[in-house]
Amino acid sequence: MKTLLSSPQCIVTDLSIWGCSLNDETALLLADALANNRSLKKISLAENPDISITGWRSIIPQLSSLEEVMLWGNSIDNEAARLLADLIVNSSHLQELNLASSHCIDTTGWQSIFDALQHPSCALRKMLLHNNSFDDDDLVNLTQALVSGRCSLKVLALSNIDSIDDWGPLITLLQSPFTNLEELDIEDRTTIDEGIISIANSLVGNTKLKSLILTLYKRTESTWEGSFNRLLCNEATIIDTYNSNHTLQRITNSSRYSLPGKLDHLLRINQECTPVEAARRKIIQVHFSGNISMQPFVDMDCEVFPHVIAWMARDRYGRSLVYQFLRNFTFMLDVSGVKQSESVLSTTRSTKRPRV
Repeated sequence: MKTLLSSPQCIVTDLSIWGCSLNDETALLLADALANNRSLKKISLAENPDISITGWRSIIPQLSSLEEVMLWGNSIDNEAARLLADLIVNSSHLQELNLASSHCIDTTGWQSIFDALQHPSCALRKMLLHNNSFDDDDLVNLTQALVSGRCSLKVLALSNIDSIDDWGPLITLLQSPFTNLEELDIEDRTTIDEGIISIANSLVGNTKLKSLILTLYKRTESTWEGSFNRLLCNEATIIDTYNSNHTLQRITNSSRYSLPGKLDHLLRINQECTPVEAARRKIIQVHFSGNISMQPFVDMDCEVFPHVIAWMARDRYGRSLVYQFLRNFTFMLDVSGVKQSESVLSTTRSTKRPRV
């Protein structure tokens, strides 16, 4: 392998040495090979727990030219975590880092990694941290890094972390306008009210998150559907619908419960449309379909009124609305019969300003 990776003619881009019983001696040989390699982009060294800090001191500095590094299930300790923090800071190539099941790292080691995420030169976009022994302090430190406005992380996996008692910082993370997260994988073993409703409410003003992977073991159909339907399309008023979440595109429930039909429909609207157009389609479907209520138009400013009509008729979803709107337009004139209609029209003609 050393000869292959060191060769100038090597074209290998993806190397998996997963569960191959590597130790410090073979780690040193691998480090020498990586030092001379120019083609490799992705490496998996998962589940090689016999590599100690001696081997990691050799390997980690040689990973700076790679884009994806998979190190889950290893005996990486705090010192190795500090080496990884240096790698995060100094590598302009590293996009993805998998440190799942790294149970030898404690709060000190995690803090060095979370600090590195905030460094201006950090290029990391995806971090997988599931199945780790985080405590509440670790989650607070991670959240502070993600909401600092200096972290460019877009994908984060935090599922299967049973040692966290307080998921409150996660709610803070989802509510923050400074996070760049677009995909979040979490597992919440709490009750329905603490889980689904809290997460849904925290996403009301979130304009970044596109994909949410949930593992919620306790839930009822009505709470699941009601919470996320209200998040994606609050039907209370037009302005509530407009201010709903039009960014979230996917909800994957890994506990194998299917999504209710309406929720799936609303997510599909967000997938197919820009947030502005998604808001428009939801408003049309909720407030301007069937028998249109004319009440929102009663006190509307005259300068705004024609723009609203044009907005409704802008595409194939709106043209039928104009017909519905005109059919109900007599409500605006407070006309109940033909004679009253003629009276209104006569009055309109008599007060019409003559042409100059």
